[in-house]
Amino acid sequence: MKKIFTFLAAATLIAGCSKTDEAPTSSYTITGYAVADTRTEFGEPNAETIPFLWSAGDKVWVGSQQSAALAAGGRTAAFTLSSAPQDGAVVYYNMTGSGATASVPVAQDAMKSLGLNGDFGYATLSGNSFALEHATSYLWFDVTTDFDATLLSVTVDAGDAAIAGSATWTGQAFGQVNDPASTITLEVGANVAMPAMVVLPTEVSALTVTYKFDVNGVTKYYGQTLGAKRLAAGRTYKISATPSARATAARSRA
Repeated sequence: MKKIFTFLAAATLIAGCSKTDEAPTSSYTITGYAVADTRTEFGEPNAETIPFLWSAGDKVWVGSQQSAALAAGGRTAAFTLSSAPQDGAVVYYNMTGSGATASVPVAQDAMKSLGLNGDFGYATLSGNSFALEHATSYLWFDVTTDFDATLLSVTVDAGDAAIAGSATWTGQAFGQVNDPASTITLEVGANVAMPAMVVLPTEVSALTVTYKFDVNGVTKYYGQTLGAKRLAAGRTYKISATPSARATAARSRA
C-alpha cells in the first residue's frame, strides 16, 4: 500500500427469524468484513502503511435507524438493528452527526477512534450487502525528534479553508459547511505513536502545522508549513516531521 490509502468495507446482511411458528425476532445483524483495510481507528503502523480497524462503540445508520454499538472492534464487526432494512437503504457511518450530516470537531483526541473525531462514510444496501466509501479525509502525523519529548498536541491551520464544521452529504459531495473552522487541534499524549486527524475534504492553499511537546516539564513548539494541497475524500495524507532541539521554541509551562 502507498502513502495514500483507499478505504473499503464489505458487509453481509442476516435477517434473524425463529425456527418454529413463533413471530420473527426483532433483531437483525449487519456484519462488516475487512476485505483489505477497513476503518474507524488505526492499527499498529507498519512501515509506510497503517491498517484500519473497526472500533468498539461503532454504530451505523441504515435508513432512519441507528444500529446498536459494537461491544468490541477488530477486522470484522456485527451491527444489530431493531428492524429489517429495505434493499437500497442508505447506510451511513457517522459517530458525531446524524444520518447524512457529518460533524468534524475542532478539538480531537488521538486516544479516541476516528469515528469520534468525525470520520464519515456512506453506502447503499444492495443484495444484502454494502461497500462503504469515505467522504472525510485524514492527516497522519509521523513525528521523529532528536531529543526526548512527549508530543502533546498537533494543531493544523488551513488558512481560509474549512476543514472542520458540520455538513450534509449530498451523495457526491458535502454541501455548505455550517460553523466552519480552519483550525483543528489534535490532543496526543505519550501513548499514541502515530496520531491521525479527521478533516473535511477541501482545497487548501497552505497548511501550517504546529507541534506541541513536553520536554522535561518545559513546553516546546515546532512549526511546519506545507504547500497547496487537495484533501480528497477517503484519502489519508502522511505528514512527516523531524524537529530538532535547536529548531523548537520553548516557554515555561504556565
